[in-house]
Amino acid sequence: MSTDTITNRNRLLLALIGGFAGYSFWFLFEVLEDFFSNSHVFLLIAAATFGFFGSLMALFGQLKLGRAALSAVVVAVPSALLLFWASFRFVEMEEFLETGLPLIAYSVLITIPLPFLITAQSAKEGWRYYPALFDHAWNIVVRYAAAWLFVGIFWAVVMLCNALFNIVGLTTIEDLLDIDWVPFALTGGILGLAIAVVNELSDYVSPFLILRLLRLLLPAFVVVVAVFVLALPLQGLSGLFAGLSAAATLLAIAVAAVTLVSTALEKEDADAVEGFVMLGSVRLLSLMTPIIVALAGYAVWLRVDQYGWTPDRLALATVVVLMQTYAVAYAVSVILRHNWMIHIRRANTYIALLLIALAALWLTPVLNPERISTNNQIARFEAGRTDVETLDVWAIGREWGHAGAAGLRRLEAMTDHPQSEQLQAKITRVTEASNRYELENTRTTTEINLSTRELLQILAVRPESAVLKEEMFARLPSNTLNAIMDGCGRTTPEGHSGCVALFVDLLPATTDPEVIVAYMTGSQSARLVAFVPTENGGYEFKQYLSDLSDSSSNYRGADTVDAILAGRFATGPAEIQVLRLLDSSIFIQP
Repeated sequence: MSTDTITNRNRLLLALIGGFAGYSFWFLFEVLEDFFSNSHVFLLIAAATFGFFGSLMALFGQLKLGRAALSAVVVAVPSALLLFWASFRFVEMEEFLETGLPLIAYSVLITIPLPFLITAQSAKEGWRYYPALFDHAWNIVVRYAAAWLFVGIFWAVVMLCNALFNIVGLTTIEDLLDIDWVPFALTGGILGLAIAVVNELSDYVSPFLILRLLRLLLPAFVVVVAVFVLALPLQGLSGLFAGLSAAATLLAIAVAAVTLVSTALEKEDADAVEGFVMLGSVRLLSLMTPIIVALAGYAVWLRVDQYGWTPDRLALATVVVLMQTYAVAYAVSVILRHNWMIHIRRANTYIALLLIALAALWLTPVLNPERISTNNQIARFEAGRTDVETLDVWAIGREWGHAGAAGLRRLEAMTDHPQSEQLQAKITRVTEASNRYELENTRTTTEINLSTRELLQILAVRPESAVLKEEMFARLPSNTLNAIMDGCGRTTPEGHSGCVALFVDLLPATTDPEVIVAYMTGSQSARLVAFVPTENGGYEFKQYLSDLSDSSSNYRGADTVDAILAGRFATGPAEIQVLRLLDSSIFIQP
């Protein structure tokens, strides 16, 4: 068979495979989904279909069609079954997919094994032969990227042609695209055709250019990381307390470091970087990466120690373990010096297998993040390490699937816990609220009474003979009530509790005095809110006050509470009565 015949046959086959894949996806999600009452079974079929066609189009060209199809089945079926198994952690499929983490694990399972399968069937040296693994891995990435770029260009041209036809009143293209399955099949067919052409031009469309460009980043990247590491003793670790965002940033740097080291060393010593600067950069980056990952791990642990495990924190911890395995392997290889490049490449092979194993475990009961998180959160609450205000009952009962629902029942049974009354009230809110926003902005009568009584006990009053009424705070938004209570827990510059209620007569139309509450919002700031008497004997909450000066009347300096407690204020007329507090004149809009 001539070369042209083989080329045309491969193009036709990949175009047909891609077109059929696109049609299959349309049929699955637009037609077949309505016939499935069991969403778990539908997920199994959809995942197997996606995994099969995605793997087949990556493998065909590297392998013959029969072997490529068999290998795609080997990848797609176990991955889909694991995802199917994990989906039973939730009642609703939408809740399962919204977590995102199982889909990431599934993506790993249908992509990372592909270079191993190609190498096992094409390299005489065996499935662990690193030069072949390196080439096949980067070829898949580059060829898929180039093919999708062509698909984007194709659709841009189609839209342009359609616009041209519309000028003369022709709707041929538009009518064709209005057929539901055509855009799906056309996209798949063009993608398959593009992959076939890219496979033919492997000498031209290769990772070589990208790998060489990545090398240019290495010295500058090493300088940035080195400056960061050297600045640590001077600047301290306070930035790690920013939470998981700091950990995610550090892990992203670690991933970039591992990628740059791997690309610099390439597949063999003969292809690796040369020269003092480049080799020194590789060695130095390999030695610094464990520090970066260790800091990421510490940042994650700070959050876990303070608030306990959640699925997101568990996922980050898993990435920390994986990246630290890379980092330590690289650093040890450099320290041992002898054949250090070969050791790093060998480490890449085995750590890729570890990644596959972790992704598979994530979809099994061994690494069920919802179950682990639920058990940890409840254990912390039982041990007194987490109070009822900090305990995320919404996440446990509404976001963590069957494990969370079982955990919520365990919490409901804790009638002998010291905070049982507050806990039961919070559980009631969780079960009644339709979303987290509604939960955070509504409170049960029990919670209102508990919070109000607690606030009345700690809120200072001026004049001291004045009496606060419970109903004054009964209709406060939850976030405002919590903010005032948090302010009371702070300390003013003069050492007082950070909140005070001032009874003052500012509005002539009211018979009872108004109440202005000042509370600390930070170590250097305070806020003012007001309660205005109404005709029916209640109080209207005023969140925003007005000031005759140019400064904001709501947010004041840290000495505001101290000034009220010490009596450093006065009232006086200014068309309406005002509160002269420090350098401001506060009044309430009638």
